[in-house]
Amino acid sequence: YSISEDIFRVNSKLGLKAAKSWYYSFTLDFKTQLLNSYKKNTTDLAAAFLAPAELNLGLGMTYDYTRPDKKVTFNASLAPISYNLKICTNDKMDETAFGIEEGHSTVSQVGSSAECKFMWKIAHNINYTSRLFLFSNYNYLQGDWENRISFDINRFLSTNIFVHLRYDTSSSYEPESKWKYWQLKEILSFGFSYKFSTI
Repeated sequence: YSISEDIFRVNSKLGLKAAKSWYYSFTLDFKTQLLNSYKKNTTDLAAAFLAPAELNLGLGMTYDYTRPDKKVTFNASLAPISYNLKICTNDKMDETAFGIEEGHSTVSQVGSSAECKFMWKIAHNINYTSRLFLFSNYNYLQGDWENRISFDINRFLSTNIFVHLRYDTSSSYEPESKWKYWQLKEILSFGFSYKFSTI
């Protein structure tokens, strides 16, 4: 079996208003996989719970904008002071693939981070969301750009197009590879959905 998408993420933000649309902010982002995932046609683990996991804490400023009709929202957080922790607790996996030194289970880094979120309600049943996250400790750069288009066909059927572009200069790569530090994941899903109304 193959798990195409399995992620547990906590994204939290605490802000104190500084000026119109600007806030002093503290951001927290934690993500990991919940279930074991294996390399194709093998029993070699590719990912597991807390292997890898990543925690990012940032202190800086946030700009928040919502169009009057609420069909477009934009949020940008800049954190000149940022702490990043990478975790790999499973000894069956190669921790060096996640930028962690051999024999260690964690690596701590201090640098700067930025996160931008964009949401656009294109039509009553079509939504586009985009998230760009960047972190650098001034020796390497890590970036994630996630894009999703959700289309509700009717009350029960929906489809999603998901494109995730990742850049990480700390990961190993094959010299002859055209992608080098880049990774690209594309998912097209079609399924059943039901929304529960609130009281």
